[in-house]
Amino acid sequence: MKNEAENENNDIVQEAEEIVSESCEDQNVEAKEVDQGEDGTSSGSSEHADLMDSLKRERADFRNYKNRAEQEMAKARTCGIQHVVKQLLPVLDEIGRAKDAGDLDDGSPFTSIATKLETVVSKLEVTKFGVKGEVFDPKLHEALTNRSAQDEENSLDGAVIIDQVVEPGYKYEDKIIRVAKVITVSA
Repeated sequence: MKNEAENENNDIVQEAEEIVSESCEDQNVEAKEVDQGEDGTSSGSSEHADLMDSLKRERADFRNYKNRAEQEMAKARTCGIQHVVKQLLPVLDEIGRAKDAGDLDDGSPFTSIATKLETVVSKLEVTKFGVKGEVFDPKLHEALTNRSAQDEENSLDGAVIIDQVVEPGYKYEDKIIRVAKVITVSA
């Protein structure tokens, strides 16, 4: 990382020197000729330093602009994927219900379409969550009903467990698109 910074600084210095030499050539002034100020110091080095500072500021502004643009593009992509997936949720829910009911026979055209749609959603890195037996998390799940586990043979040690998933939840990266709607069991 240090080498990259040093290389970048060397590039900046080299670019600045090229700009200064081009500037001097444009003004028909040779690089060796330097105007003397009233106090006898050269104003060429001062001008050189000013141009270097200006160049460094412009490069920093450009880097900041580039970083902001990349962040905005990533945010727009995330929002776009979330919007499309929200529109597809009813279709994904119907596919899940059809699978649960056994209506998707192997080899049927609808099975092929359902598989392709689920593949596309998974390629977008949208994950499905909310599984029977999972611990209930109010940030991820919405409990539609809760029943007591007194009639259960197993003790849940006070935990609230998902007993049935009515609608699975979906998330993209760390953002929840839809919470899972579940029925829970508590001790």
